Amino acid sequence: MNDSNGYVWEHLVAQLEELITSGHFKPGQAFPSALRISRDFQVGLGTARKALRVLERQGRIVVVPSKGSFVTPQVPEFKMPGPPADA
Repeated sequence: MNDSNGYVWEHLVAQLEELITSGHFKPGQAFPSALRISRDFQVGLGTARKALRVLERQGRIVVVPSKGSFVTPQVPEFKMPGPPADA
């Protein structure tokens, strides 16, 4: 299902990324389960699972079998400097 601005799972991923980026969930901290996310964000379980798969593929979380999901340490984004001013 989608709304006029994209799919529900895309919005959910953005919200979860913001919680990670803002420090609400710290590196190494347990991340909520799909069931918890579906309840807290009032989305379907499939939508929550898809969002978790996306976060895992992005390297934002790591899934440990029989343990749960955990926030990964984030490497600061590196930006290449522009050309020298006199170039």
